[in-house]
Amino acid sequence: MVWNEDGKEEQPMMDAVTLAEISDRIQIAIRFHQEMKITSWNLNHTESMTGGIYLLKETDEYFQMITSDGDISKIYFDEIMEAEILET
Repeated sequence: MVWNEDGKEEQPMMDAVTLAEISDRIQIAIRFHQEMKITSWNLNHTESMTGGIYLLKETDEYFQMITSDGDISKIYFDEIMEAEILET
């Protein structure tokens, strides 16, 4: 973890290879209608959610996910720390 001068955790930097792998996983999940577990950076901490992606806005660099709780979450690509395709 990286901490700033205020004692808050800073968002970890992602390398190009990791970002490409995350993008590939998202594309596969969309194409084959698979659920994902997404870990994202949100307000100085990480947050994980599970669900299906139903709207992809590449030009605006985000997607929307219907979580297993039935909520709709908007997730920006630059906030994603990890993306895992779940086996069905």
